[in-house]
Amino acid sequence: FDSGEWKKRITTSLVIARGAVAVVALFDIILINLTVDALLRTARWGGGVIHPASEDCKLIRHQK
Repeated sequence: FDSGEWKKRITTSLVIARGAVAVVALFDIILINLTVDALLRTARWGGGVIHPASEDCKLIRHQK
């Protein structure tokens, strides 16, 4: 039983785990960005979510 060996193993697995978490986080960020981009694009082209909202804002501004 060698404590040095155990420390090495634990450190290695921690580093690997941390690396995996970082990679997953990075993928999440990329995926979220792509999804948001896609949603914005479809809303813009399809006149969906964004257009009505901006029209409402214009109307409200005019009424004031």
